[in-house]
Parts: sequence; C-alpha cells; structure tokens
Amino acid sequence: IISQSEPLSKCGTINATSTAKEADIFSTHINESGGFKLINTGTIDKYSNTWGLTPLVDKKKKYLTPFLPKSEAVLGKNRFYLYSSPKIIFAKIAITPEAFYDEKGEYASVNTNCIHSFSDEYYPEFILGWVNSKLFQYLFECFFDGLKMSGGYLLYSSPNLLNTYIKRVTKKEQDKIVSKVREITVANIENDKKHIKDLEKSINQLFYQLYGLTEEEIAIVEGS
Repeated sequence: IISQSEPLSKCGTINATSTAKEADIFSTHINESGGFKLINTGTIDKYSNTWGLTPLVDKKKKYLTPFLPKSEAVLGKNRFYLYSSPKIIFAKIAITPEAFYDEKGEYASVNTNCIHSFSDEYYPEFILGWVNSKLFQYLFECFFDGLKMSGGYLLYSSPNLLNTYIKRVTKKEQDKIVSKVREITVANIENDKKHIKDLEKSINQLFYQLYGLTEEEIAIVEGS
C-alpha cells in the first residue's frame, strides 16, 4: 500500500488548531452571541460535527452554541487566518478517525488538528473520504497500535498524521469518492443515518479498489 502512496502532507499543511496556551487564552473569550463557531474533539464526528447539538465543555462550563470572536486582536493573525480558511478538522483522541470538512471557514477549533492550504492535486473531499475510511484506520493502527491508550483510543496528533500516507491518484480517479462524500454532506443535513452508513461502505469499497486489495486483504481490514 505504501508503495502506491505518498505522505499525507502532500495534500496540504498539517498542524494543530491551537496550542495549549492559546486554548487557555481563548477560553476567556468563549461566548454564545457570534463569531467563529467553536468546536473541540468532543463535538467532532465522521464527516460532521455536533455544534449546537452537543454541549462543548470548557473548564467545567458547558456551551451549546459556543463562538470565538472573529478578531485578529483576540486570536492572533495566524489563527484568525486558519479559522477563516477551508480545512479538514480531526478529533485529537478517538477510537477511529473522526474528521469533517469546514468548507467555508466557519469554525474555530481548540485541542484538535487539521489539514489546510490544500494542494491542487487533491480534492478536499477525497482527502476527507480517505481519512474517515476503514483502510486509513487500519494503516494508522498498524503504525501507532503500540501507542493505544486505555479503551483503545489513539492520538490523531499532527506529528502522527504527518507520518501517514494517501493514495497517489489523478483528480479524475478521485471523482467517484468525491461524489460519495458530497452525498454524505447532504445526508448529514437530512439526518439520514442509513444512507450515511451505506455511503461510508461504498467509500471503503472504492478505496479497496483503488489500492487493488484482494478479498482476503479486505477481510483483514474489515476484521480489524
């Protein structure tokens, strides 16, 4: 698989969405009146987030609709630019990869990691399908299984993500997966859970096909 791939960093820039110090500073600016929608690991799911549905907990306080001000003075130039930009945001600690695409630059995020400033060679939706796939999960576990925490949780940190891979493919070869990922976005809006599950299975199969996996190899990945 690796021989057919290149580093995930070829897709764009991978880094944390905040430092611990920044998260501490930003905490004093959380409000529920407006700005960048604020999320963290606890409010990120595969292909979506639960902002406005699941409370964000920060320093023992709960916020259902948390925001950070859209202010360079508060956030700093670099974070303001990052939060304003399209990006794929990852839950930092999870049993399986959980990432969603902030296409419009609507979200600020603390204690998470992201891919942004995307390469022209990859559609963001293709990257998103890959990092949420079972095959990516399998590879990630192969690399970092020894670092599993209690309960089977893994650390999807920027250093770990930088040491993973993605299939080298043309944009034309990405189209089928991009289409399925866009369908998931619509299905999430409609809360059509069965359709989402079916689409995720289709995306997994498309990645198996891209890599030319045998039935036996697919069974190993699915069984993991």
